Amino acid sequence: MSEPDESAPVSAGAQFFEKIDMDTLIKGFDKYPEATAELNIRGLRSMLLTEVALGLVNLIVAVLQNDGTEIKQAFTILFASIIAAAIMRSLRREHSNMLFVRVSYYVCMTLFLTLAVQFGSFGDPEVQAFTFMVLIIVLPLFLIDNTIRISLYTAVVTALFLAASYISKDYHIFCTDLSHGVICWFVGLVCNFSINGAKYQWVVSNEKLLVKSEHDALTGLYNLNGLELIYENLAQGKGGFFMLVDVDHFKAVNDTYGHPEGDRVLSEVAVCIHKVFRSTDIAVRLGGDEFLVYSPEMMDRSAAKEKMSSFLSIVREINKGDEGKPGVTCSIGACINEGQFHSYEEMYSEVDKCLYEAKRNGRDSFVMR
Repeated sequence: MSEPDESAPVSAGAQFFEKIDMDTLIKGFDKYPEATAELNIRGLRSMLLTEVALGLVNLIVAVLQNDGTEIKQAFTILFASIIAAAIMRSLRREHSNMLFVRVSYYVCMTLFLTLAVQFGSFGDPEVQAFTFMVLIIVLPLFLIDNTIRISLYTAVVTALFLAASYISKDYHIFCTDLSHGVICWFVGLVCNFSINGAKYQWVVSNEKLLVKSEHDALTGLYNLNGLELIYENLAQGKGGFFMLVDVDHFKAVNDTYGHPEGDRVLSEVAVCIHKVFRSTDIAVRLGGDEFLVYSPEMMDRSAAKEKMSSFLSIVREINKGDEGKPGVTCSIGACINEGQFHSYEEMYSEVDKCLYEAKRNGRDSFVMR
């Protein structure tokens, strides 16, 4: 059996997915701010529901025991939950970023833990703390954040509680709070780390599926699903530069040199698109040897012509000097939408005419309206 050819070119699509794997290992959740913000919003809701449930249980128990102090504490927790819920209502996914949601979570968590510190020390100095021990484990479970930051935060809060317990309680009760507090802090960290690891894998899997559903595996460009981004820009009234690209004599390349060489040419053309155009531009492989590039809000005709000239120039370099490999050129039809086109279909029809004019003119050129 022959050994695999390690020198064989790796497609742009494969490089794209390998880069995603590496980036996730380095940047973690920060690579996916929208997904992280959404998970923290859900976590905040779960935390508030937990607080409401704990408050109701404490209130019922306190009422049954006819304990005025416990009733007051349970009512305070419920009231705090209502305040936190009001904060949560402002956390709408389309108007929130990852940092804002994360800070809001810390604010709400600090509110409840401050109450727990008060209730578990000065509020009831004759007994061992219970509510604080539960909250220091449960509340961080729903938060997605840097593990070091969570551990430092919970360590500071636990230290403040133990200081309050030391001041307000008998030494033997304090020692019990000390041992329980350290154990609960550690258990909370372990649980948070485990849950965040599971959430991380879920986010990465979902993002990979999303990327694969939107991108062409060979070239790494958008597939036809990327047209939705163009529709959105047009719906918002944004103009821009629209370019249709066709690889010249591509059928002859496939017929003469084989489909692997044809795939390599397509992958190299995609690399050229990446080199010339902005990362914010929308590059789509429509199918076969046809590509489309849409640059929102690029209205400068001279700049557009310069980009097309640069693109055609570097495409010519793909197989230059390689004997036995086909020369590569492209033809381009383009236009700038200054408001005269109101749909993708209108723009495509216009650039398609320009593309065929470029082919009639001898190929390896562009025509722009």
